[in-house]
Amino acid sequence: MISIGQREFVEAARGLGATRRRIAAREIAPNVVGTVVVLSTLDLGRILLAVSGLSFLGFGVALPTPEWGAMIAEARAYLDRAPQLLIYPGLAITLVVLCFNLAGDGLRDCLDPRVLGVSRRLGAKLRGRRAAGRRPAHQRAGEQGRDASSTDLR
Repeated sequence: MISIGQREFVEAARGLGATRRRIAAREIAPNVVGTVVVLSTLDLGRILLAVSGLSFLGFGVALPTPEWGAMIAEARAYLDRAPQLLIYPGLAITLVVLCFNLAGDGLRDCLDPRVLGVSRRLGAKLRGRRAAGRRPAHQRAGEQGRDASSTDLR
């Protein structure tokens, strides 16, 4: 956040007489939100892995409380007879951590002002291509240097 406070657009806002509150709300916050969200969701995944690991080692919550790490630790004794007792909690941990990471990436793409401008331009370009692809074949043929009687088999 300190490095963003030294950027040119913040200096320009200061030069135009913007207050500190306005600079923080209009210039700095939009550039920081994406990073904070991504780091938070990545930290949630790391915290889940750390809690599960501590629970697996026996440093978690008391035994009757279900935790994925404790479930995996207890399932080791039944690995040969019931491997699903080990597999399901492990898959749950993996999927939840993956979901946190993907959610963070998706939110970053939605909230990052630099990516937002690129995605809008790309979306407009793609919409233009799709609109061009929906025109009748005889109209597209004339633009591509073919005669109107040729068929377009794309």
